[in-house]
Amino acid sequence: GCFWDRVHRARQCADDSQQHPLDVLVACISLSYWLIRPTFDSKVLGKDHLDVAQTTSQIADVLQQQKKWDEAYTMHAETLRIQAMHLGAHHEEVGLTFAAMAHVLKRQGKLGESISHFDKALAIAVDVHGHEDNRIGELLNALAVVHKQAGHLADAYALSEQAFGIVGPHHPAAAAMLTNMAVIREGKVNERRRQNC
Repeated sequence: GCFWDRVHRARQCADDSQQHPLDVLVACISLSYWLIRPTFDSKVLGKDHLDVAQTTSQIADVLQQQKKWDEAYTMHAETLRIQAMHLGAHHEEVGLTFAAMAHVLKRQGKLGESISHFDKALAIAVDVHGHEDNRIGELLNALAVVHKQAGHLADAYALSEQAFGIVGPHHPAAAAMLTNMAVIREGKVNERRRQNC
């Protein structure tokens, strides 16, 4: 199971007074193994084995949840290195890792690098899925958000409009996209007013 399943199981065992001590021990050992697994995998399988990339990706996700952006980025970068070596630079998994790194960079305030990583993720996704897949719309929307944060309002609006055109009004994120477009439009109007003053 995933990291949080193991944490939950260990906590349940520790909190349950009826739980056999051996069950508590097994749950804690399972959690401990998950935490040391990247080291274990790299020693047993070799640091460049594809299974190691799966583990580093999982660790990166946990670090993101803990808001440890620098460590998360390092783990994602290691995942990307191994994936590119085995799967090639244009594989879907490589694109997903670029997108994950882009989200981390956005959180770090490194908006230019975030845009660059989203662009790479988008190019791979288009190669794999074509231009009209919902995943393309979701990536375009994420990219629009970063452009808006960077103050690139015209680009942000165009990307949001393109994203909405792909996913349509019934997509779960459609309302958020429309709201984002309205905020960007208002920002563009205010910007023009300031320029005219």
